Amino acid sequence: MSAPMSSYNPTTAKHPANARHWIMAYDISNNRRRRRIARLLEGQAQRIQRSVFSTVCTQHEAVALLSQAQALLLGDDQLIAWPVVKHSALDKPWKQQQKRAALPAYWIV
Repeated sequence: MSAPMSSYNPTTAKHPANARHWIMAYDISNNRRRRRIARLLEGQAQRIQRSVFSTVCTQHEAVALLSQAQALLLGDDQLIAWPVVKHSALDKPWKQQQKRAALPAYWIV
């Protein structure tokens, strides 16, 4: 018997339809900890730049990955993750904003 729909939470469900792009970046001063975090992220994400990674996963999977990484971080170390919002979600407000404040075709500085 399945769970009632009222208890279903799509943001934590491990369903491929709930997967989204995530950008993760770190700023770690210690070489050893930096290598450990890089290896952890390389196992589940694609390196874009030296300290920036991209992955497609559910929110549940992203939180699990960040929890693993948090155990390796100390002091001033930072690991930040951003979910990438779909373009269609931003499309309409951007068009409305563009109508309100039309920018000139060029700038004279």
